[in-house]
This record gives sequence, structure tokens and C-alpha cells, in this order.
Amino acid sequence: GGGIFPLPSSQFEASHNIVLEVSLRCNLVVSSPTMIIPYFPDVKGVSILGGLGYATANEVRTARWEDNLVAGVANDIFVRNNLGEGASGNIVEPP
Repeated sequence: GGGIFPLPSSQFEASHNIVLEVSLRCNLVVSSPTMIIPYFPDVKGVSILGGLGYATANEVRTARWEDNLVAGVANDIFVRNNLGEGASGNIVEPP
């Protein structure tokens, strides 16, 4: 749910959404995302988030990733259920 810069804990809300069959394949990301790193230093060039900001009760089901090169590292993908102080009850479910 939501993430508008420069507010890393977005003022927008997203609740009770379900995203199915996410597939990230053969992506090339040259560098890390510089705009959000000061707020969330663990975030990568490819990130799968259940919720950001004030998002609640969202689900990402059966997320798959393969053959991605992120800042020179194979499949260096950031996965987090909740990101930001207001996010809660969100789930990222790998296959």
C-alpha cells in the first residue's frame, strides 16, 4: 500500500488487498534506490512489501523471483511483511 515520496510512511492507506501470483524474472537493476535508503536502509532495488506506511491486512501470495540481478547480486530482493511504523498485519507469502 502507498508510498509517495518524500513521505516514506505514506499518508495514504491500503487495506485488505490480495495480490496473487507475483513473478519477478530476468530483471536488471543497476543500483539501490537512493531516495528511500535514508529512511529504510535495508530496501533493495527490487522489493516485495506486504504493506508500507499505514497499510493493514494486505496479502501478497505466491511471490516468485528468479534470474534477477540487483546491484550486481543475483536475486538480492528485499521482502518484508510490514515496512514503516504504521504498517501492520500485512503478509508476503513465498511459494
